[in-house]
Order: sequence, then structure tokens, then C-alpha cells
Amino acid sequence: MRHRKSRRDAREIALKTLYQIAVAHVDQADALSAAVDDANPERREAGNWDLQLAYARRVIQGVLKGSDDFDAIIARYARDWDPDRMPTIDHILAHIALYELMHETETPYRAVIDEAVELAKKYSTDESGSFINGVLGSWVRAEGPEAPGHEKGE
Repeated sequence: MRHRKSRRDAREIALKTLYQIAVAHVDQADALSAAVDDANPERREAGNWDLQLAYARRVIQGVLKGSDDFDAIIARYARDWDPDRMPTIDHILAHIALYELMHETETPYRAVIDEAVELAKKYSTDESGSFINGVLGSWVRAEGPEAPGHEKGE
């Protein structure tokens, strides 16, 4: 449970950092610093802070590097929805989850999707959780661990 909680905290830090970069055009280092400052002080003192921060940095870098690829995936699986018109939070959450699904494969895909849906419900619109779930679920079934020829995720 501790690992899952630390990943959730790291995802929130990544989300807040990437949001500041996208919306306010804040420098990456400054955006990360602000997101870290915004994090719950008790969690920063919990003992696994270095792991959380390292994971958040990895996610941020992966999302920034893979943005065009993730947009193409979203466009392919977002039925009747233009990625350019989706809420910024949803866009970033989909990118974070796609990065994790494709590159942080030690985390079960269901956990990645569930976390993205929960963050969408917390930070975005009422429809965002369903939208994120639909896009990510479609990708998993077509190209991810549930696609023909791949082992099933846990």
C-alpha cells in the first residue's frame, strides 16, 4: 500500500508540474519546485520522499519527450473527440498514464488507469473520469497488455 500511495503522490506532483508548464509556461524546474512545495508536508517527511520525487521526475521527462506519440494515441482512441479540445488536465493525465503504461510496466495497468481516473475526478470535470477510462482502456485492449499476443496485466 505504501508503494501505491507514494506513486499517487508522485503522479500528483507530475500532474501539477506539467499543468504549470502547459498553462503558465513556467520553467520545468520552477514548476516542479512549486508542486513539491504544494505537497503535503507529512508526506514529504514519510521516508520515501526521494523515491516519490525520482518517480515524478521520470514521469515528467517521459511525458515531455513522448507528447506527440501520446497525442497520436489519444486521437486514435478518443472517439469523436479532438485532443486539442479536451481539458488540459485530462490531456496531461492521459499522457501520464500512457507514459506509465508504456514505460513503467512494473505497475499493473489497472492500477495506472484507476489512478488516472481518480485524479481526473479530483481535478477535472464530471465526465473526465469516464473519458480517461475509455481512452486508456481502448489502448490497453488494442495495443497494451490485453491486446492479442500480449500477456494479460494484473
